[in-house]
Amino acid sequence: MSRNKRYVIRKGDSLSRIAQQQGTTVSALMAANPQIKNPNVIHAGASLNIPAAPVRAPAPAAPIQGPTQRGVQPVQGPVQAPAKA
Repeated sequence: MSRNKRYVIRKGDSLSRIAQQQGTTVSALMAANPQIKNPNVIHAGASLNIPAAPVRAPAPAAPIQGPTQRGVQPVQGPVQAPAKA
């Protein structure tokens, strides 16, 4: 389990640049730093909580598809042999 990091704001920083550098979003920074009321107003020397990166589930594997033929429709219901004449 990872913990939040701290970041000291430097002159010229913006939340969007900090978010990009830290691999997070402005929304996540705002949520982790309720003291920030306006994302466009931050002050050099202030400290930010940098949220830990969310743990992402692995992407599901692509479904395996068998051979198909164009124009062939899947059979619905029980298959019956053709009647003999």
